[in-house]
Amino acid sequence: MNILIPKGRILNYFSSFLKKKKIFINSKSRKTILKTNFEALKIIPVKCSDINYYLKKDFVDCCVLGNDILIKKKFKKIFYKKKINIFKCGLFLITRNKYNLINNYFLGKNIKIFTKYKKITQKYFKTKKYSYKKFNGSLETLLCLKLTDYITDIVDTGKTLKENNLLKIEKIKSIYSIILIKKNLKNYFKKLLKKILK
Repeated sequence: MNILIPKGRILNYFSSFLKKKKIFINSKSRKTILKTNFEALKIIPVKCSDINYYLKKDFVDCCVLGNDILIKKKFKKIFYKKKINIFKCGLFLITRNKYNLINNYFLGKNIKIFTKYKKITQKYFKTKKYSYKKFNGSLETLLCLKLTDYITDIVDTGKTLKENNLLKIEKIKSIYSIILIKKNLKNYFKKLLKKILK
């Protein structure tokens, strides 16, 4: 069974989740396909931006991801979705910890937001005339260098914000883990997946 998963935070969370089930992978490995101590189970880490490309390939049996990753509607015919308890965090509007910036936001003055999550952010602020800039690098660095006043980003522990004197203003979306499971998954794989998820 091949499980597709985004690299980075979600892969690390899933690795810890599997470890509790006595299933072991090396999430730090540079290999493109990660084997486990179950011969039938393989983990395939990919970039978030490539998820939709790989989902249309026959070799993908399941995909673990966050509900912030936008999946094309056509895949609903192939996969069904299930919420799983691997991680929870949130997408927040963030600024530097300055009174005038916080005040400007609530007054709606000159708001330009840098984000990796442009569609979700625009949808949330659909009644506001803000400007949005897609940016795939370190958003917190933009704030610290005063290259922007506002970002939206996923916050997990909040440690990065605290260490850089940054402040969450508003929660835009709750982020949690889901799994996409192929509707025609083989019975043997169904049993293995049930063991993993129980």
